[in-house]
Amino acid sequence: SNVVTLGIITAFKQREDKALLDVSNDYLLTDALYSPGMSGGPTLNAKGEVIGVNTFIRGDMAGMGFSLAVNRVRDILDLVQYKRKQERQQGPRQTPTVGQVWLYNDRFNTRARVASILTEVFKLGPEEADKVMMEAHTSGRALVGTWEREEAEEYARRLNEADILSECTVTPPW
Repeated sequence: SNVVTLGIITAFKQREDKALLDVSNDYLLTDALYSPGMSGGPTLNAKGEVIGVNTFIRGDMAGMGFSLAVNRVRDILDLVQYKRKQERQQGPRQTPTVGQVWLYNDRFNTRARVASILTEVFKLGPEEADKVMMEAHTSGRALVGTWEREEAEEYARRLNEADILSECTVTPPW
């Protein structure tokens, strides 16, 4: 169903004055009643011209809705079009996946042996190696570090070959 609400623009806030809105872009503050599902709809002026895009409501500001100003929307669309054009010319950018190497609490290896291997494989200093070992001892596991996937998998493989209980978790880098 189509819904139209009426309201008054009560404020226009820009990035320089974001304390009231606690937002980082140009927004129109309106008393038009927004309901869930109205995001993305147009905010119109009295002439029927689009001046913004309904964006969100804040529960702590009863009856107030926010619209992203149309000039800011144009800036964003220009940026998206520019990025798409760049991708067509250069091909899609490959985002490397990230691997994290975890050291697990291991009661079968001595502290000195684990410290020696952490120092050798990861080039950790004695204090860093001790910190990782203590975290693994108290928490059950500790993050040794984050690298690109292939390097992290190689580090975990080397630890496992040395009979050090470890794991490599792989995630996208966001």
